[in-house]
Amino acid sequence: MDLQELISRARFIFAGASERLRVYELVDGRRTAKDLAKVTKRHINNIHRDLRRLADIGLIEERTNDGESVEKDGLPFMRKRTRPDGADLVFHGAGETLRSQTGHYFGISER
Repeated sequence: MDLQELISRARFIFAGASERLRVYELVDGRRTAKDLAKVTKRHINNIHRDLRRLADIGLIEERTNDGESVEKDGLPFMRKRTRPDGADLVFHGAGETLRSQTGHYFGISER
């Protein structure tokens, strides 16, 4: 998936979904769905749904060690996915900014 397609998909799943955006912001490779539910004070099933959607479009993935999922209490730790082109998306409220590893920022205009 190219970067523009990822941005389009991210816009779609974050549109009007501030709680999902909060979940994405909290994903750091050290938290499971249960941990995220406690922090956000939301039901774990809703967190699972958000994590699934974020993973489906390629923004997050399970943390692994030697190809094995790293888990706590049977739940995987989730982390933001590293893009091979060195860019990652940083979402700020309703607008998005694309940041490359070089530190350059590129505004992404609203539809």
